[in-house]
Amino acid sequence: MIYQKLPLAEGQQQIYARIEDDGKCYLTCTEDHPEFKEWVEAGNTPAEE
Repeated sequence: MIYQKLPLAEGQQQIYARIEDDGKCYLTCTEDHPEFKEWVEAGNTPAEE
């Protein structure tokens, strides 16, 4: 699983897509999502668009 930045809409908060091992996105979230925070704290970096 990885997170990927989605295109940023002007005036909106950054949204990330969680890409699963099968290559599909089943969840989007902001940087405030607890699972995303844990993933980043573990040393991971989101992929660019």
